[in-house]
Amino acid sequence: MENKPIKISGRQRLLAYFRNGKIPSEEHYSDLINSMVHKDDDGFSKDEENGLKIYADEKYNSLISFYKNINAIEPFFVIGKDKTDPDALKIQPIDDSADTSDPIADPDTNSVFFHTNGKVGIGKKCEPQYKMEVDGFVGMGGRIGTYKSGSVSADGKWQPIIKNLRNAQAFEIVARVGKKGTGKCAIMHATALSIFGPKGAKVRRTNGYFGWFWNKIHLRWTGDSTNYALEIKTGSNFGEGVEIFYTVSRLWDDSLFLSDDYYYSDKT
Repeated sequence: MENKPIKISGRQRLLAYFRNGKIPSEEHYSDLINSMVHKDDDGFSKDEENGLKIYADEKYNSLISFYKNINAIEPFFVIGKDKTDPDALKIQPIDDSADTSDPIADPDTNSVFFHTNGKVGIGKKCEPQYKMEVDGFVGMGGRIGTYKSGSVSADGKWQPIIKNLRNAQAFEIVARVGKKGTGKCAIMHATALSIFGPKGAKVRRTNGYFGWFWNKIHLRWTGDSTNYALEIKTGSNFGEGVEIFYTVSRLWDDSLFLSDDYYYSDKT
């Protein structure tokens, strides 16, 4: 026996059923009930505190499906729950041209995952050690390091920019110094590597400068094997009030990529 489609009536028709003097029938009440939103049957409700609340069916993961027009048979975007660990909200495009018969094709490759622990995965679920993971090439108009940024005096003396370091460290640094009209300016890009202190540590710098060669920016490691720092300076005193501005990207973290027997924790 086939299920009959539920009749849904518009507001004007429902109002006509219940106007003064009308005697609504059982069918009219049925139309009224079927035309209303019901939390259990329809999976969503609304209140002042939470706004629109949407509930997924236990058998299915889809929450919202978007269609290009009213005549479309298949959605072109689906938002649903993904029972990963931790749980995630999954946004998946539906590609009509995709080969659905391909057993190797992974629908996750075109999806975006918003995990409940704040992590984001693009093209795949985000691994626990990352804040964001992208399965593919990333294009951008610019890139800036936010691990550390700031400024120090350009007085020709060594100034610490990252302190209290242990274990293995790898940083990418970009720095700039020099005011306009002074004839003394420089910019530097560097990679700094160290493992257990300055001994054996390396700094690879590329400098661009205007004026004399001693206007360049320099980096060095200092300290010992259990507590060391990265320092920066200019080759000469740029004058009162002139500062070196720098940004730092972190390229390595022992605690994320290694087991405990490879590095010293802050507790040891």
